[in-house]
Amino acid sequence: MMSGFRKLVRLRCGMFLPWWFAALVLLALPIRCTADSPAAAVPNLSVTGMVRTVPRALRIHVVEAQIGSGALHARAIIAPDPDGDGPAEAAMTSPVKLAKEAGAIAAINANVASRMPADAAKKPMPPWTSGMPVTIGGWARTGGVTRSGPDSYHAPIWIGKDERFHVGDTNVPPDAPEAFAGFTVILRDGQPQRPPGSRATALHPRSAVGVDGTGRHLWLVVVDGRQPHYSEGMTEAELGVLLKELGATDAVNLDGGGSSVLLCNADGRGLRALNRPSGGSPRPIPVLLGLFAAPAPEPQPPAPALMPRD
Repeated sequence: MMSGFRKLVRLRCGMFLPWWFAALVLLALPIRCTADSPAAAVPNLSVTGMVRTVPRALRIHVVEAQIGSGALHARAIIAPDPDGDGPAEAAMTSPVKLAKEAGAIAAINANVASRMPADAAKKPMPPWTSGMPVTIGGWARTGGVTRSGPDSYHAPIWIGKDERFHVGDTNVPPDAPEAFAGFTVILRDGQPQRPPGSRATALHPRSAVGVDGTGRHLWLVVVDGRQPHYSEGMTEAELGVLLKELGATDAVNLDGGGSSVLLCNADGRGLRALNRPSGGSPRPIPVLLGLFAAPAPEPQPPAPALMPRD
């Protein structure tokens, strides 16, 4: 499954990195995410880190997965609703806490949040903190229950009953079991999309999700940013090119900046951020896309012993 990504690493090393650094990168093997212990490695899922120096210092983190394989499933993880039928849609929550309580083995931040009017009117606006009530930007749905509806400002990603991902498709079925949203489509039918205006050149930490033509081969990508000489971020256009290089045909730019976080239980010691968030630690968020290992089959009673015939 991972041959395409390894080919990319060889290509990128040959193009951008000195031979000695390329040799070090090629010695690095993908890490397996695990469920509860290193012995419980999940098939069809791997994690790879990339270091680039061109066009600037970049640290790239990739989770690659085959969904619906019988071993791996995906769903949206939405933070608790703090006021029921009230105007808030979620209470900002630590992504590690949110993913851990849901039982995810890997997760990436998804929808953007907006402060409630009372908080937005404050000068200065309060920082994002755990428990802060917010509204969710774009579609957020899990288990067939919608917390925030789709809108024209946020590109939706929905998962069908057959577990296929549909990226940026606004013709959404009302009974889609799972859905989340990003900002913009950055890759459509294999063609990177160039955003308008200043968004074409702005460098930020980035999060993205991409899929191939089957809708089941998935890439979760975070690029660190705002950290001079370590990782300075990407433009939206560069992010689309990266997702195409990885093998995706369609991709969406998710919430980024200080919210960008990619989590995995990579060595059995518990979920933690694979990337280095620009704020120093993971920011509370409203929605994650989570990956889950299929539950182990129920133990079967032993077959009855055959009685010898007389």
